[in-house]
Amino acid sequence: MDLDPQKIHLQAVEGVQWRDSSLGCPESGQNYLMVITPGYRIYLEAEGQVYEYHADENRVVRCDNPQPPLEKNSGSD
Repeated sequence: MDLDPQKIHLQAVEGVQWRDSSLGCPESGQNYLMVITPGYRIYLEAEGQVYEYHADENRVVRCDNPQPPLEKNSGSD
């Protein structure tokens, strides 16, 4: 994103369980650990466009073709 940071707005953050270490954003040719990975689904809005990011405790990735998580973590909304 090449946007003015002041024009970016947080819409939502959801605690989730990712199916594997791809965080729901697998890339072709990459290998991922097949372990349930706790993390977050983050929605940002800028100039009328919504951007989805997925995260765990170590990294954040922009996800253009997201896969759904297993479930939301209770109490994190």
